[in-house]
Amino acid sequence: MTDTDQQLLRDYTGHRSETAFAELVRRHVDLVYSAALRMVRDSHLAEDVTQGVFVALAQNARKLSGQPVITGWLHGTARNLAANAVRSEVRRRAREQEAAAMNELLAPDSNANWEQIAPHLDAALGELSDSDRDAILLRYFDRKSAGEIAQTLGIGDEAAQKRVSRAVDRLREFFDKRGVTVGSAGLAVVLSTHAVQAAP
Repeated sequence: MTDTDQQLLRDYTGHRSETAFAELVRRHVDLVYSAALRMVRDSHLAEDVTQGVFVALAQNARKLSGQPVITGWLHGTARNLAANAVRSEVRRRAREQEAAAMNELLAPDSNANWEQIAPHLDAALGELSDSDRDAILLRYFDRKSAGEIAQTLGIGDEAAQKRVSRAVDRLREFFDKRGVTVGSAGLAVVLSTHAVQAAP
């Protein structure tokens, strides 16, 4: 950092000089953006990170006005914010993929999954323990909430949710043995959608 940079920081902190801060941004924005872009590999994300770095600079300007070099601080802040941005993006994409998978299961071609499952479903239910079968029937055939299942079975809400999840896993294992591959989440969606058909 040059003395001029220090003076700009002092002007900004002492007089709230927007001109001084704009000059600091002009001098360092290319360095910050380039570092962010290398780390996040997405121009829009890199812009967000760059903006975040200069917001942080504004917030920390008083403390930094005594430092001989701020480029290191700018780079370190960019690195931290980029890492956070990448983690958030990974989580967002995972949620999108999960939503897409659910939408796919709910789409008309989920009927194909149901066509595979339907012939074996009642035999599979017969293989379950009474408690597991009750949990499945209450949840997906009677369409009860976890709270209602808990009340019916005389157990806690969390225990009711666990029992339903365990029962779905047992059903999935039954189908696996018969060559019908479906994930637990997919099976739950298919049961919710198709288990009960309106009588004519």
